[in-house]
Parts: sequence; C-alpha cells; structure tokens
Amino acid sequence: MLIRCEMLKKLANAFIEVAKEENLPVNITMGRSYTDSGGSRQVGIILEFDSWNSKIINDKLADTINRIFELK
Repeated sequence: MLIRCEMLKKLANAFIEVAKEENLPVNITMGRSYTDSGGSRQVGIILEFDSWNSKIINDKLADTINRIFELK
C-alpha cells in the first residue's frame, strides 16, 4: 500500500521517530518541505506498507498526532 500525503514537518519527524523506535513495518520517504500561508512548515510524505499492517500504522500515526497536539 502506498499513501502520499502532506503533514506538518513536526508531526512527520515525530512519526519517523516512532516508526524507528517501535520498528514499525513501514517505509517512510520525506519529500520537500515548504512554509504554508499560515507560516507552518509542511512536508510531503510517502508511506509504504503491506495492507495487512494498515491498522498498526494508522493507530501509531493517530497516537503520534494526539501526543504532538496534546489531544488526549
């Protein structure tokens, strides 16, 4: 499965660290970063993983979002 998206660079860096620390079954490619109209740094990301691992990847990404933005 290949997912292309854009996200805050802060979130991308945090998710990459989680993926490394927890040895997640995902390949992450970070593309070019830019500053959006609101002044936030954004980056293009490609996530590549087997479809049967999608729940694990989605859950870890959601956990990272909640932690970074202190939503929980």
